[in-house]
Amino acid sequence: MFKAIEAWQSSGLSQKEYLAQIEVKQSKFQYWLKQYREQQLDTFIEIPTGYSQAIIIRYPDGMEVSLPLHTPLRFIKELVNFYSGV
Repeated sequence: MFKAIEAWQSSGLSQKEYLAQIEVKQSKFQYWLKQYREQQLDTFIEIPTGYSQAIIIRYPDGMEVSLPLHTPLRFIKELVNFYSGV
């Protein structure tokens, strides 16, 4: 199921278009996507403050977001998930 999520993300298609191609219901795909995101969030690690002056998120399209070190984790998670388009 995670391969389907990653294939959709790299396809350039909307969710609706992609799901029509692979013949999967949106509710099932949403469940997969939720599981995928939870697994991705589990990979966060704590960065000791001595290593960096900022938190930088680099998206696959080259866009970068620079955040202060004390940015709330919830906000960082939302920015990381933003790129998925959902």
